[in-house]
Amino acid sequence: MKLNRSRYKSFIYTHIPKCAGSSFRQLIFQSAITSGVKEDHIYIPETLGIPNNANLKQLKKKELEVLKRRELTILADHSKFNVHKRLKLNMEAPFYYTLIREPVKRFISHYNYFYFDKGYGNLKGVHLNDLNEERLIAVLKSLSNITVDYISNRYEKIEPVVTKTTLLRAAYNLENHFASFGIVEKMNPSLYLLNQYSPEWIIIKTEIPMKNTTKVKLDSPRDEILNLIKKYNRFDIDLYDFATKLFDIRFKIYE
Repeated sequence: MKLNRSRYKSFIYTHIPKCAGSSFRQLIFQSAITSGVKEDHIYIPETLGIPNNANLKQLKKKELEVLKRRELTILADHSKFNVHKRLKLNMEAPFYYTLIREPVKRFISHYNYFYFDKGYGNLKGVHLNDLNEERLIAVLKSLSNITVDYISNRYEKIEPVVTKTTLLRAAYNLENHFASFGIVEKMNPSLYLLNQYSPEWIIIKTEIPMKNTTKVKLDSPRDEILNLIKKYNRFDIDLYDFATKLFDIRFKIYE
């Protein structure tokens, strides 16, 4: 069954780290501008002079209060699902969208970009294979099940860690509250499907600009490290399996 595309008045992109999000943010920005969306109705870090690190969760209280008074049509940043209600943003009838990536690849990309390349945790230039046990476990706990975390809108004070219940809520939200979603490994079909579902007032471009690609190609982690990544990301893996099946069903309607 096709969605009522006319009901959506705004667009929120839930940018899960290392899921082609920086590229998609540029795509949605370009699409919004060419579709006639006013610049002052757009909030996307790394566009319109907004710093890359100006995600809503990183804003100071006064900055956030100013933003909440603005009428927003487009929001694309590292905010969890339901951010418009949680922060009481001035966004009417939002169309929620996200991109999901194969969890092991996402985890490795997350580590390589932020830790190995950018030096988070004083780990610049340190390969996953070379982490001691304590550092490895800390990284595994920090970077695992990020997709479930974002889509479930987990509150850390109530749910200190991701659980099966969190996974079930994420799956429910993805199917029922996200108007559409894409799979990074199926980018062209994802953009095609997005154009079938997206609000009538925006036409999504079909050529995605490449941003934040890893400059150095690193060797794959050892098998024992890969097995640990799979173990710690078991909820993201389950959600990815669910999402790809759901995506394929929806795509068949329009192919």
